[in-house]
Amino acid sequence: MRSAEPDATTKSGWRVNTWVKKGVAARFRMGAVVDMSPDPIRMPMFDKATWPVKQFTPESGVRIVPGGSSIRDGCYIGKV
Repeated sequence: MRSAEPDATTKSGWRVNTWVKKGVAARFRMGAVVDMSPDPIRMPMFDKATWPVKQFTPESGVRIVPGGSSIRDGCYIGKV
């Protein structure tokens, strides 16, 4: 289930599934803020523990730069 999907019939090329978007927003209000710091001193991070964080390996083919990305489990990641 995606909050937005490609749709060639629209001007932007995307169609928003509003009911999914509202559900995601409601779920974030329910999560508790937790420490997700890889190193609490050098790189403190806090986020809602609503969904598990997706784990990547070099074989995943996803580029993640320091301090740049957090991708939740189940989200769509396309190739560049």
